[in-house]
Amino acid sequence: MQVFAQKKISKPTKKELLKEWNKLDTFQKKMKEIFPDFGFYAALVYDGKTISTKKNGYASREAKFKMNDKTIHMWGSVSKMFTSVAILQLMERGKLKIDDPVTKFIPELRNTSKDFGGFDSVRVYHLINHTSGLTWKHIQEALDKKYPNVKVKNSWEMTSPLFKHLKLKRKPGAKYAYNNGGYSLLGILIEKVTQQKFTDYIKNNIFKPLGMKTAHYGKTPKRLEKYLGNSYLTTKDSTQTIEFDRSQGIHEGNGGVKATIRDMLKFMNFLRFRTKKQYLKKYDKVLKWDTIKKYYYDLDVNKPSMRSSVQVKLKGAIILRAFGLMYVKNHGSVHSEKLGHSGYIAEYQSLFFVRKDVPFGIIVMTNSSGDRGTPEHIVNQRFVSSLNYFSSTGKINLRFYKWKKALRKLK
Repeated sequence: MQVFAQKKISKPTKKELLKEWNKLDTFQKKMKEIFPDFGFYAALVYDGKTISTKKNGYASREAKFKMNDKTIHMWGSVSKMFTSVAILQLMERGKLKIDDPVTKFIPELRNTSKDFGGFDSVRVYHLINHTSGLTWKHIQEALDKKYPNVKVKNSWEMTSPLFKHLKLKRKPGAKYAYNNGGYSLLGILIEKVTQQKFTDYIKNNIFKPLGMKTAHYGKTPKRLEKYLGNSYLTTKDSTQTIEFDRSQGIHEGNGGVKATIRDMLKFMNFLRFRTKKQYLKKYDKVLKWDTIKKYYYDLDVNKPSMRSSVQVKLKGAIILRAFGLMYVKNHGSVHSEKLGHSGYIAEYQSLFFVRKDVPFGIIVMTNSSGDRGTPEHIVNQRFVSSLNYFSSTGKINLRFYKWKKALRKLK
């Protein structure tokens, strides 16, 4: 691994982490002055166990259901981690190779533009690491034109006849560019390989073995409906309640997981800590630890490979995509290594990060924001940024919560 000079080593102890974490109490006091309804739940995890939580507001203001560890949250792009694990699982089982061309599994992609080698030149790892060069723009335009009166256009039946409109903007592998469409294609690819619905495959091969009983895609089952949270968007004139309880169709692979924070902790244990001995055999059935280490943790930041792509290099820091997961090495002047993903969909926002070099992680969900320039927007933005910073440095920076200055700056 590359080592940068003059870096502060960030390896906080459990006691130090808790001391910093409790500074969030100051945030809550300040927050209540301008946005008392801000809904969030944040868990601090150490060595596989939740050692502290902070929470505020309602998962459903209408039902007076408070944010807690039973709240079913929409995790947005954190869902991509499950798609990544599924691809590695199929690789372990000999069903695919990560350098296979995607057209081997989705032959419909051969009937597309041949620019930059066409989709025959796109490999599975290009989709995983956001380096495919794919653009979804033209197929979306074709869908809007063909189905002008249909609000939700995400089924295979609607989309697949229009695959001819898919294009590449650049040569595969040439450049990192975050791409939701790539993970939609990976979901389709998993269906083709397994001859199962993508959502059924994830349920039976990841959720069930890990004991994630609330985790699901699509419309929430009746038995769980009372735990499903809404999200809220404040504009200059009103607050909108957003109810997003439906299937995302072919896009489930890029942002469709719904689950409680309790179940997301089970996934974190599988991915990082593996402290629950009764689950060890089940963990290995999902993905062997050697595979996890190779594709998610043991990366050489100086050597391009099929396992990763470089997102940002800046002032000694580097952000990679470690087989789709975000891998951050160093934060400003602080030397640290973390892995995970963030998520945002319909005002539900999420953080899921673990440190490689220290046995701690955070799982965060928020459901309240606002239009740019509103206090609600600032509170949510600063809170999420602060906890993202904490996951890298082990420090809570209270300067994030100087609301008056932030409001003046945005205005």
